[in-house]
Amino acid sequence: MTLARCASLGHLAPATFIAGFGQSSLIPISSFNQLRHTRSISLLSYEEVSAGSPTPEHPVACPSRTLLVLHGLLGCGRNWRSWSRRLVEAAAASHPPEGGPWRALLLDMRCHGGSAQRPGLHPPNNMLSAAEDVSRLVRHLLGSHAPGAVLGHSLGGKVALALVHQAAAAAAAAAARSAADAAAAAPTAPASPHAPSAARAAALAAATAGAPQGTAAAAIAAATAATGEWCALPRQLWILDSQPGLVPADLDAGTGISKVLNTVHSVPLPIPARTWLLRYLRERGLSDALSQWLASNLVPLRGAAAAAAAAAPWHTTVAGVSAVAAAAAAAAPAATATAAAASCLRGSFQHHVLDRAGHWLHVDNPDGLLKLVLPRLAGL
Repeated sequence: MTLARCASLGHLAPATFIAGFGQSSLIPISSFNQLRHTRSISLLSYEEVSAGSPTPEHPVACPSRTLLVLHGLLGCGRNWRSWSRRLVEAAAASHPPEGGPWRALLLDMRCHGGSAQRPGLHPPNNMLSAAEDVSRLVRHLLGSHAPGAVLGHSLGGKVALALVHQAAAAAAAAAARSAADAAAAAPTAPASPHAPSAARAAALAAATAGAPQGTAAAAIAAATAATGEWCALPRQLWILDSQPGLVPADLDAGTGISKVLNTVHSVPLPIPARTWLLRYLRERGLSDALSQWLASNLVPLRGAAAAAAAAAPWHTTVAGVSAVAAAAAAAAPAATATAAAASCLRGSFQHHVLDRAGHWLHVDNPDGLLKLVLPRLAGL
């Protein structure tokens, strides 16, 4: 898929590059549910940008005027701040003011940005957990209402696809439960005292029958679909320059994400200065634009940590970066994931090519991306 390659569906802290996705393993459903109810779970860190005037009916942006932006690997929500502000300002100016303001929520995904410091974002650090983090925040902010759109760039696009897939499974399970309850309550229902539970079990089995078996994702998907703890499906899903499946090795060939990850892993810690990091990255063959972008995700140490670092006021935590890249690449094959996401959303699947843009399309051609997305928000 491309949006510079783009597709739409219905579409470092203590200077941290990333505080790493770790390895995942199969978790029994019973253990997973027990963990969910006994451990404190944190919400993702996020930044909100908004535009438009509040109204008595809409003092804050309503769900349909709420957009979620999911950044890429090694990034954070603030990477999309300038472009997202332009988007909500343009949306507010081009839509009826009585509908209230617009807002974009710039999420820091687990192990990235401000969320890297949240103690309640527990392993396994994989695509499913990342999608569940987003779902939990949506439910916290919007309840059962659907957000207007989710825009996922690169890794964020894969998380967005996982979110839609799991939310659709939960919706199907809820519908199956309702149908099973109605059938069990009907006068013609079997008299056996076990009939209602049997009907419900059969309906739930049907709802999750398509899930891959023998994986942690399948086990947790079945558990979460059964409990109905996923957010409502977004009205639109945008996948920005993200292939929802395995990237062939010959396309990566040591010049793509694997080279970036290997270079990041090699950075000696602590980092003495941003200029030092830029020189280090350039000397190892990364482009000036990529080096500048990686360095932009540094944040200074504060307090005791800064004092301990003394002459080295920058630091980065890199753990398990290769694991998250592998988890993202091992997601559903492109055709399967795309078809599943398209079938989950109202409307159609559209594919767009954005001229004069590379991977960081919101930086390379922000005006073109804005002109592409803005008109399609009209139906929200």
